[in-house]
Parts: sequence; structure tokens; C-alpha cells
Amino acid sequence: ALWPSPCDALPGGRPYVLGDRLGRAAIAEVAPGERPRVELLSGPQAHANHAHMAPIIAREQPEELERVYPSSRARQRRAAALVGGRSRWDAAAVTSVLADHDGWPLSVCKHASAVEPSVTLASLVFDLDRAQASIVVGAPCTSEYVEISVGSSDRVEAGAGYGA
Repeated sequence: ALWPSPCDALPGGRPYVLGDRLGRAAIAEVAPGERPRVELLSGPQAHANHAHMAPIIAREQPEELERVYPSSRARQRRAAALVGGRSRWDAAAVTSVLADHDGWPLSVCKHASAVEPSVTLASLVFDLDRAQASIVVGAPCTSEYVEISVGSSDRVEAGAGYGA
């Protein structure tokens, strides 16, 4: 077993969004000491820094999570409102949600503040139909996304500024 792990110091679970070319999507949540949980999605959904699934919630440290990520629930509500208000999705629609500044600096596009010093470190957008990803290192509002193609070859093709 890998427990205890360095992740034991984290106050909450971690979400990962998974998808395939058939349009199926899921959110996987992980937390120290708990097996990963996966929830299939029936449509677009937003996720912030706190868990949604009961077994992962049970592993969270609510006081510490609130101390480290006090904006998580507000950012979740804002992202969910933006996601729920759209009927069509493309990369531009997704990046607009990730760059949203409602509630700045504690916005979906997270900026440091005295209340919460954490920031958005990077954003990834996956176009499953095109087998392409776009990545930005830093805040999505101040940096340019770079496309990364993952074709049928074993080589990943990265745009200028990123190593392959």
C-alpha cells in the first residue's frame, strides 16, 4: 500500500474529468485512504476543489479545506451556473468558463488574494473529436492556450513554447 502518502497532507479529494470520443464523460474523485470513485456524467458539469461523492467527502478535512480553499464552493456555483446556461460546447465556450472573473479575485479563474493565496496554475481543454488538447500554464485570462495534438502516432505534437 502507498499510505501514508504525501497526499495525506491535502485537506480534500482531487477530481479528474475523463472522456472519450463517443461523448461519454465521468468525474473520478480520489482521496488518501479511499479507493477512487467514478461518476458517469449525463451532461456538462463543473467541479472545483471540494469533493462531491460521499466516500471522498468523508475523507475530507472540512475546516482545513475551508482554510486552504475558502472560495471553492462559490467558484463551483459560478462554474455550474455558466455550464448550465449553455446548450452548445466548443473549446472557446470551455475556455470562457475557465477564464471567468465573476467574484474576482476568488473567481473561477483564480487569482491570489489576502483571503486565499492560491491561484489557477494551468488549464487544460480536451477536444475528444479532434484528439487535441489545449493547455495554458498560468491564469487562462493572461496566457495563450497552446494546442497539443495526440494523433494515431506515438508522438505528441506540441505547439510553439512547449516541449514534445
